[in-house]
Amino acid sequence: MPGDVSTGDGAPGHGVPGDMLPGGMLPGDVSPGDATPGDVVTGGGVPGGVLPGDVVTGQAALGGKRPRVALLGEPGRAGGLVNAIAARLADGGADVLVVAPDDALPSDLDAGVECCVVDATAKAAAALALDAALPPASPLVTICHATTATGTAALVSSPGRVTGFALPPPVGDRVIVECACAMQTTESGAAAAASFWTAVGLEPAWVGDGAGLVTPRIIACLANEALFALSESVASADDIDLAMRLGTRYPRGPLEWAAMLGFDQVLAIMDALAAEHGEDRYRAAPLLRRLVAANADEVG
Repeated sequence: MPGDVSTGDGAPGHGVPGDMLPGGMLPGDVSPGDATPGDVVTGGGVPGGVLPGDVVTGQAALGGKRPRVALLGEPGRAGGLVNAIAARLADGGADVLVVAPDDALPSDLDAGVECCVVDATAKAAAALALDAALPPASPLVTICHATTATGTAALVSSPGRVTGFALPPPVGDRVIVECACAMQTTESGAAAAASFWTAVGLEPAWVGDGAGLVTPRIIACLANEALFALSESVASADDIDLAMRLGTRYPRGPLEWAAMLGFDQVLAIMDALAAEHGEDRYRAAPLLRRLVAANADEVG
């Protein structure tokens, strides 16, 4: 149900780091499906990329009609996440229009997907643009890697249809999507979001609203602690990743995971958690801030 945390044993609220998620997957344990800028991706899973204005066509029709979806994201490094999410939705059967913030939006949309993680100004602009363009019954789903669904819902004129989601990379073969109701979400808004995700082949796993939801929050906290350990010369980056892979059975180490997610996104998550909870355990490692300032792709 909306608000429940679902783990692999099917029991709400009993998940711990390392528990299996629905579908037998560890957090982030999927095969790559990201896109390369410049190509159009079809629902058959052909690798490629999307640019603002490209239409990405899915393979499965729902009741004779593919869901038509507008996806707004932020420029720069975070654009890779936008492309990956667009490709995943297309593979699930949606016609996806990747739209630049200042582009006109069509009026026949079945859903709007807001994908800004780092840039709060771009996130607000994207949410407002989607809310203005979407038909009244269409859901607006907002990425909650570094914010809350409630915070985004507070920005728009139709907050009842806003729900949050988390879909961290690698995105390609994910079978679940973490979802969260905002405090303003109505029952019909939650139902519309659940129908949308199901229509594109993703099983909604409803969790509580909060910055990072579950998987991005855990990945960011693990990566942040690993960066503290690295800066204190506890072990090398490779040895930290190896120890975590072997010791926890995670599919990748925390520093490898952080590089896939993007250090800027990891920092955004940690800063959001620190602001929300005011606890020192969420203080970003100084090395993390330096990596973001250097626009680094990997540690070392």
